[in-house]
Amino acid sequence: MEPKTVGLLRNFESIKAHAREIHGSLNEFESTRIQAQATQMTPSYVIVEVEALERGKIKETEMLLDEYWRSSSDVNSILNMTLQYFSAPSTVNETKGTLRQIAIECDKVIGALSTLITPLSPEDADKLSKLRSEIAELTTKLDINYEKNLSIAINEYEKGHHLASALITGRVIIYILDQIEGGRPIDEKIKFLQDKNIIEKGTKGEEVKAFIMKAGKKARNIFSHNIDRFAEPSDALGMLGDSVKLLGIFAKLKKSSS
Repeated sequence: MEPKTVGLLRNFESIKAHAREIHGSLNEFESTRIQAQATQMTPSYVIVEVEALERGKIKETEMLLDEYWRSSSDVNSILNMTLQYFSAPSTVNETKGTLRQIAIECDKVIGALSTLITPLSPEDADKLSKLRSEIAELTTKLDINYEKNLSIAINEYEKGHHLASALITGRVIIYILDQIEGGRPIDEKIKFLQDKNIIEKGTKGEEVKAFIMKAGKKARNIFSHNIDRFAEPSDALGMLGDSVKLLGIFAKLKKSSS
Protein backbone atom coordinates (compact mmCIF):
# COMPACT_ATOMS: atom_id res chain seq x y z
CA MET A 1 0.00 0.00 0.00
CA GLU A 2 2.91 2.37 0.66
CA PRO A 3 3.90 2.90 -3.02
CA LYS A 4 0.30 3.91 -3.77
CA THR A 5 0.31 6.20 -0.74
CA VAL A 6 3.58 7.84 -1.81
CA GLY A 7 2.25 8.25 -5.34
CA LEU A 8 -0.92 9.93 -4.07
CA LEU A 9 1.16 12.20 -1.82
CA ARG A 10 3.30 13.30 -4.76
CA ASN A 11 0.17 13.89 -6.85
CA PHE A 12 -1.34 16.23 -4.27
CA GLU A 13 1.98 18.01 -3.83
CA SER A 14 1.93 18.58 -7.61
CA ILE A 15 -1.70 19.79 -7.58
CA LYS A 16 -0.93 22.21 -4.77
CA ALA A 17 2.17 23.56 -6.56
CA HIS A 18 0.15 24.00 -9.77
CA ALA A 19 -2.60 25.84 -7.87
CA ARG A 20 0.00 28.20 -6.38
CA GLU A 21 1.51 28.80 -9.81
CA ILE A 22 -1.84 29.70 -11.39
CA HIS A 23 -2.72 31.94 -8.45
CA GLY A 24 0.58 33.78 -8.83
CA SER A 25 0.03 34.26 -12.56
CA LEU A 26 -3.44 35.69 -11.98
CA ASN A 27 -2.03 38.15 -9.46
CA GLU A 28 0.53 39.30 -12.04
CA PHE A 29 -2.14 39.62 -14.76
CA GLU A 30 -4.38 41.60 -12.43
CA SER A 31 -1.56 43.99 -11.56
CA THR A 32 -0.75 44.48 -15.26
CA ARG A 33 -4.42 45.09 -16.13
CA ILE A 34 -4.89 47.63 -13.33
CA GLN A 35 -1.77 49.53 -14.41
CA ALA A 36 -2.89 49.46 -18.04
CA GLN A 37 -6.38 50.72 -17.20
CA ALA A 38 -4.91 53.54 -15.14
CA THR A 39 -2.75 54.69 -18.05
CA GLN A 40 -4.75 56.33 -20.79
CA MET A 41 -1.87 55.97 -23.25
CA THR A 42 -1.93 52.15 -22.98
CA PRO A 43 -3.22 50.54 -26.20
CA SER A 44 -6.55 48.77 -25.73
CA TYR A 45 -5.13 45.54 -27.18
CA VAL A 46 -2.88 45.19 -24.10
CA ILE A 47 -5.93 44.92 -21.82
CA VAL A 48 -7.58 42.53 -24.29
CA GLU A 49 -4.47 40.31 -24.24
CA VAL A 50 -4.35 40.28 -20.43
CA GLU A 51 -8.03 39.35 -20.24
CA ALA A 52 -7.36 36.50 -22.69
CA LEU A 53 -4.52 35.25 -20.48
CA GLU A 54 -6.85 35.39 -17.46
CA ARG A 55 -9.47 33.32 -19.29
CA GLY A 56 -6.75 30.81 -20.12
CA LYS A 57 -5.86 30.46 -16.43
CA ILE A 58 -9.54 30.02 -15.52
CA LYS A 59 -9.67 27.15 -18.03
CA GLU A 60 -6.44 25.75 -16.61
CA THR A 61 -8.02 25.83 -13.14
CA GLU A 62 -10.97 23.77 -14.44
CA MET A 63 -8.48 21.16 -15.69
CA LEU A 64 -6.72 21.20 -12.30
CA LEU A 65 -10.08 20.61 -10.61
CA ASP A 66 -10.59 17.56 -12.84
CA GLU A 67 -7.20 16.21 -11.76
CA TYR A 68 -8.07 16.95 -8.12
CA TRP A 69 -11.35 15.02 -8.38
CA ARG A 70 -9.79 12.05 -10.18
CA SER A 71 -7.86 11.38 -6.97
CA SER A 72 -10.95 11.46 -4.73
CA SER A 73 -11.53 7.69 -4.74
CA ASP A 74 -7.90 7.00 -3.73
CA VAL A 75 -8.14 9.58 -0.94
CA ASN A 76 -11.32 7.93 0.29
CA SER A 77 -9.90 4.40 0.18
CA ILE A 78 -6.55 5.22 1.81
CA LEU A 79 -7.54 7.95 4.27
CA ASN A 80 -11.30 7.46 4.59
CA MET A 81 -11.60 11.17 3.78
CA THR A 82 -14.00 12.95 1.44
CA LEU A 83 -12.49 15.74 -0.62
CA GLN A 84 -14.20 19.12 -0.43
CA TYR A 85 -16.27 19.89 -3.51
CA PHE A 86 -15.43 22.96 -5.62
CA SER A 87 -17.57 24.15 -8.51
CA ALA A 88 -15.87 25.42 -11.65
CA PRO A 89 -15.09 29.17 -11.30
CA SER A 90 -16.17 31.68 -13.93
CA THR A 91 -14.40 34.89 -12.84
CA VAL A 92 -10.85 35.78 -11.85
CA ASN A 93 -11.80 36.40 -8.22
CA GLU A 94 -13.71 33.12 -8.03
CA THR A 95 -10.74 31.34 -9.56
CA LYS A 96 -8.29 32.82 -7.06
CA GLY A 97 -10.57 31.81 -4.19
CA THR A 98 -10.94 28.30 -5.56
CA LEU A 99 -7.18 27.93 -6.02
CA ARG A 100 -6.56 29.03 -2.45
CA GLN A 101 -9.10 26.51 -1.15
CA ILE A 102 -7.60 23.74 -3.31
CA ALA A 103 -4.18 24.46 -1.78
CA ILE A 104 -5.64 24.29 1.74
CA GLU A 105 -7.44 21.02 0.97
CA CYS A 106 -4.25 19.61 -0.56
CA ASP A 107 -2.40 20.49 2.64
CA LYS A 108 -4.87 18.41 4.64
CA VAL A 109 -4.42 15.42 2.36
CA ILE A 110 -0.63 15.84 2.24
CA GLY A 111 -0.49 16.01 6.03
CA ALA A 112 -2.65 12.91 6.47
CA LEU A 113 -0.69 10.91 3.89
CA SER A 114 2.63 11.98 5.42
CA THR A 115 1.57 10.58 8.80
CA LEU A 116 1.04 7.17 7.16
CA ILE A 117 4.56 7.26 5.74
CA THR A 118 6.20 8.87 8.81
CA PRO A 119 3.71 8.45 11.68
CA LEU A 120 3.16 11.40 14.03
CA SER A 121 1.92 11.29 17.58
CA PRO A 122 -1.76 12.27 17.94
CA GLU A 123 -0.65 15.34 19.90
CA ASP A 124 1.72 16.55 17.17
CA ALA A 125 -0.84 15.83 14.45
CA ASP A 126 -3.42 17.91 16.34
CA LYS A 127 -0.97 20.79 16.87
CA LEU A 128 -0.01 20.83 13.18
CA SER A 129 -3.65 20.77 12.11
CA LYS A 130 -4.38 23.77 14.32
CA LEU A 131 -1.30 25.59 13.00
CA ARG A 132 -2.46 25.02 9.41
CA SER A 133 -5.85 26.55 10.22
CA GLU A 134 -4.28 29.54 11.97
CA ILE A 135 -1.86 30.14 9.10
CA ALA A 136 -4.66 30.00 6.52
CA GLU A 137 -6.70 32.51 8.53
CA LEU A 138 -3.82 34.90 9.23
CA THR A 139 -2.47 35.00 5.68
CA THR A 140 -5.76 35.89 3.96
CA LYS A 141 -4.63 39.50 3.49
CA LEU A 142 -0.88 38.85 3.38
CA ASP A 143 1.62 37.78 0.72
CA ILE A 144 0.77 34.20 -0.25
CA ASN A 145 4.43 33.20 0.22
CA TYR A 146 4.02 33.30 4.02
CA GLU A 147 1.48 30.51 3.82
CA LYS A 148 3.46 28.72 1.12
CA ASN A 149 6.69 28.61 3.16
CA LEU A 150 4.99 27.58 6.39
CA SER A 151 2.97 24.89 4.65
CA ILE A 152 6.21 23.46 3.27
CA ALA A 153 7.75 23.63 6.76
CA ILE A 154 4.81 21.70 8.21
CA ASN A 155 5.03 19.12 5.42
CA GLU A 156 8.74 18.65 6.13
CA TYR A 157 7.99 18.16 9.83
CA GLU A 158 5.36 15.55 9.00
CA LYS A 159 7.96 13.66 6.94
CA GLY A 160 10.37 13.68 9.89
CA HIS A 161 12.68 16.28 8.30
CA HIS A 162 12.92 18.45 11.41
CA LEU A 163 16.02 20.43 10.44
CA ALA A 164 14.54 21.28 7.03
CA SER A 165 11.33 22.36 8.74
CA ALA A 166 13.19 24.55 11.23
CA LEU A 167 15.32 26.19 8.54
CA ILE A 168 12.28 27.08 6.42
CA THR A 169 10.38 28.36 9.45
CA GLY A 170 13.44 30.30 10.56
CA ARG A 171 13.62 32.24 7.32
CA VAL A 172 9.94 33.15 7.68
CA ILE A 173 10.59 34.47 11.20
CA ILE A 174 13.61 36.47 10.00
CA TYR A 175 11.65 37.85 7.05
CA ILE A 176 8.72 38.92 9.23
CA LEU A 177 11.05 40.75 11.63
CA ASP A 178 12.84 42.39 8.70
CA GLN A 179 9.49 43.78 7.51
CA ILE A 180 9.09 45.64 10.81
CA GLU A 181 11.15 48.84 10.66
CA GLY A 182 13.71 47.35 8.28
CA GLY A 183 17.19 46.76 9.66
CA ARG A 184 16.71 48.47 13.01
CA PRO A 185 17.75 46.64 16.22
CA ILE A 186 15.18 44.29 17.71
CA ASP A 187 14.50 46.54 20.72
CA GLU A 188 13.63 49.42 18.37
CA LYS A 189 11.28 47.15 16.43
CA ILE A 190 9.54 46.22 19.67
CA LYS A 191 9.26 49.88 20.68
CA PHE A 192 7.76 50.63 17.26
CA LEU A 193 5.15 47.90 17.79
CA GLN A 194 4.37 49.28 21.23
CA ASP A 195 4.02 52.84 19.91
CA LYS A 196 1.60 51.50 17.29
CA ASN A 197 -0.36 49.72 20.05
CA ILE A 198 0.27 46.37 18.38
CA ILE A 199 1.74 44.98 21.59
CA GLU A 200 1.28 46.32 25.10
CA LYS A 201 3.74 48.50 26.95
CA GLY A 202 5.02 48.08 30.49
CA THR A 203 4.85 44.90 32.53
CA LYS A 204 2.02 43.39 30.48
CA GLY A 205 4.08 43.62 27.32
CA GLU A 206 7.26 42.12 28.75
CA GLU A 207 6.21 38.55 27.95
CA VAL A 208 5.55 39.41 24.29
CA LYS A 209 8.78 41.40 24.12
CA ALA A 210 10.77 38.44 25.49
CA PHE A 211 9.05 36.11 23.04
CA ILE A 212 9.91 38.26 20.00
CA MET A 213 13.56 38.60 21.05
CA LYS A 214 13.90 34.87 21.74
CA ALA A 215 12.19 33.84 18.48
CA GLY A 216 14.41 36.16 16.44
CA LYS A 217 17.59 35.03 18.17
CA LYS A 218 16.78 31.35 17.74
CA ALA A 219 15.98 31.76 14.05
CA ARG A 220 19.10 33.81 13.29
CA ASN A 221 21.75 32.21 15.48
CA ILE A 222 20.89 28.61 16.22
CA PHE A 223 19.59 27.36 12.89
CA SER A 224 20.99 29.81 10.35
CA HIS A 225 24.65 30.00 11.41
CA ASN A 226 25.64 27.12 13.65
CA ILE A 227 26.28 23.95 11.63
CA ASP A 228 26.89 21.91 14.77
CA ARG A 229 23.28 22.23 15.91
CA PHE A 230 20.46 20.02 14.68
CA ALA A 231 16.74 20.49 15.22
CA GLU A 232 14.92 18.14 17.53
CA PRO A 233 11.20 17.65 16.89
CA SER A 234 10.41 19.98 19.79
CA ASP A 235 12.65 22.68 18.27
CA ALA A 236 10.98 22.51 14.86
CA LEU A 237 7.46 22.42 16.30
CA GLY A 238 8.25 25.25 18.70
CA MET A 239 9.56 27.42 15.86
CA LEU A 240 6.40 26.76 13.85
CA GLY A 241 4.38 27.99 16.81
CA ASP A 242 6.64 31.05 17.12
CA SER A 243 6.22 31.87 13.43
CA VAL A 244 2.42 31.79 13.73
CA LYS A 245 2.49 34.10 16.76
CA LEU A 246 4.77 36.53 14.91
CA LEU A 247 2.57 36.31 11.84
CA GLY A 248 -0.38 37.30 14.02
CA ILE A 249 1.51 40.37 15.27
CA PHE A 250 2.57 41.29 11.73
CA ALA A 251 -0.97 40.83 10.35
CA LYS A 252 -2.26 43.15 13.08
CA LEU A 253 0.38 45.74 12.12
CA LYS A 254 -0.52 45.51 8.43
CA LYS A 255 -4.21 45.89 9.23
CA SER A 256 -3.56 48.99 11.34
CA SER A 257 -1.57 50.54 8.48
CA SER A 258 -4.18 49.94 5.80
